[in-house]
Amino acid sequence: MGPQRRPVYSEMRLMRCVYIPDIAEQDYAAFRDILDDHMPVSFREWASLKERLHRSSVARGDDVVFVQVDPSQFARFLGASGYGPEASSLIKFARDIATKRAA
Repeated sequence: MGPQRRPVYSEMRLMRCVYIPDIAEQDYAAFRDILDDHMPVSFREWASLKERLHRSSVARGDDVVFVQVDPSQFARFLGASGYGPEASSLIKFARDIATKRAA
């Protein structure tokens, strides 16, 4: 009997795509107004959090996509989707924008 081969799929790893909202500094106050307690107090803290999320995602081997987001579009997204004003909704919004652009 020859050497035993492992199936190809056993060596495959599913790539995860992480969508990171990219907020312009001049729009940060508007996002804070929408998300109040769910966002860091300052843009600088947000930028640091975004960078940590990026580094940890890359370290896990995930694909990372930064997505420019607009506060007025985000407010409309919340109204249309029924999502609450939470940080997780901002990530869903970024994913929604990115996947619509790719389609």
